[in-house]
Amino acid sequence: MSRFIVGIDPGVNGGLCIISPSGASASPFKTAAGYLDILSVLRGEDVKAYVEELTGTVAGSPITPPSSFKLGRNVGIIEGLLMALEIPFETVRPKAWQQGLPGIASIKVYAQRKRALHNLAQQRFPQLKPTLKTCDAILIADYGRARNE
Repeated sequence: MSRFIVGIDPGVNGGLCIISPSGASASPFKTAAGYLDILSVLRGEDVKAYVEELTGTVAGSPITPPSSFKLGRNVGIIEGLLMALEIPFETVRPKAWQQGLPGIASIKVYAQRKRALHNLAQQRFPQLKPTLKTCDAILIADYGRARNE
């Protein structure tokens, strides 16, 4: 793989993961300026980003209006940064990037699902020391990597 793959979980407690030809890195979402610093390094590279799509629910439960607003604002910021930096991206539904992950489809409780995703990210990328904030982004990037091989 010669392409940089970026996985982004736009949640307030989300993160970003970059899988590059020479390795991978992950960081939690802190500020839009932090994302700008990280993503601007990729400008002009062969890169593709995958941003988790807004669905209105988390593990089958509706997202509250205040959380929905924060999530929507983050998505707008992230997509705006990607467009400004001319980084091609696509949105991906949680169901799509989680498809095929062992044992995930049957877990309906958010906290249990999040722990299972964290465990999978730790198994696949132990060197990144995945956290609950970065595990989705890591697995989204892994989904993107598999689509680009």
